[in-house]
Amino acid sequence: MLNQKFITCAQNKTILKIKVVPNAKKAQIEQYNEEFLKLKIDAPSVDNKANRALVQFLANMFQTPKKNVKIVLGEKSHYKTVEIENVDFQKAHKIILTYLSV
Repeated sequence: MLNQKFITCAQNKTILKIKVVPNAKKAQIEQYNEEFLKLKIDAPSVDNKANRALVQFLANMFQTPKKNVKIVLGEKSHYKTVEIENVDFQKAHKIILTYLSV
């Protein structure tokens, strides 16, 4: 069980604290610690490309439409808080563990 500060749940929403590393060769979860998930994104941090790639990656990962994934803090920072609607904690927990074990 992930008992970490980087994942919380509220009103049918999962909230993730993420550190984004842009310009990666491949989009993937690299690691996590108590404070945040570290995601590599295969887009530059110019013209909002990394943010769009992050939203697309998380939408695919959680099998939800992109409209359900919102960057609520850190739009211009590598550290972001992302809200994913209609994904409960149990589902998010299971998916994150699956991606971490790949």
